[in-house]
Amino acid sequence: MIRRATSVKLAALTAALLLHAGLAVTVSTRPTVQTTGGTGAAEVSLGNAFADMTAGTLHSTRPVAAAPVTPVAPAARPATSQAQPTAAMPASPSAPLQPSPTTARVTAQATDSAAVARTPRPPQRSAAFEETHSARPQPAPAAAPQGNAANSTQAGAATGTRSATARQSGTEGTAPAAGNAAASNYPGQVMRRLSRAGRPRVNARGTAVVAFSVGAQGQVATVALARSSGSAALDEAAVRLVQNVGSFPIPPAGAQRSFSVQIQGR
Repeated sequence: MIRRATSVKLAALTAALLLHAGLAVTVSTRPTVQTTGGTGAAEVSLGNAFADMTAGTLHSTRPVAAAPVTPVAPAARPATSQAQPTAAMPASPSAPLQPSPTTARVTAQATDSAAVARTPRPPQRSAAFEETHSARPQPAPAAAPQGNAANSTQAGAATGTRSATARQSGTEGTAPAAGNAAASNYPGQVMRRLSRAGRPRVNARGTAVVAFSVGAQGQVATVALARSSGSAALDEAAVRLVQNVGSFPIPPAGAQRSFSVQIQGR
């Protein structure tokens, strides 16, 4: 009965859908009415009212009895395995700990610091040993022989003479050294004195060599022309220049006294 009512409902619903679909196709395919020569738009209505055409036949439906609902058996829960309590294992008695062997303490005995070790004394020496190793007396120094007074006096005089002679010879050796230094420096002093005189005022070229000598008191002893310059005026002026120097420093013993100098013209 329930299956039949359901089939009727489905058939009615299908018919209604087909009817609506046909009406929709009919409306969309209607030709459009066009009017010519009119001044305004005219509304044209063709056919019947849409409400009449869509009205269907009302069918009375019987109430459908509710199908009995079969109670669903609850799903069986998986049986959970309960953890069984494990039996506690009996603890094995542990062996008692053996005490570690104690080391024997070594007690150091304090020595008596006050005790002082005694060293054995050497044996006493015998009289024979002392007599043999006794200190021997040192011999007295021999007295110097005494000489006569005359010989002593002569010896002292001879010694003094030798000392004085040696000292005098040493002084004489120092003096020549100083004299040699002065003699070697004397030519430089003479040339410096000539350089202060300047050159002869002669308009000539060349070099004249003039030889001259210095006296014991530093005066010009002799003057001569050793080599001509090629100009008589320059040669005469060079000789006159040396003569007009006047005097030179006094020459020391052993110093050079003869010189030659080159004089150039302007």
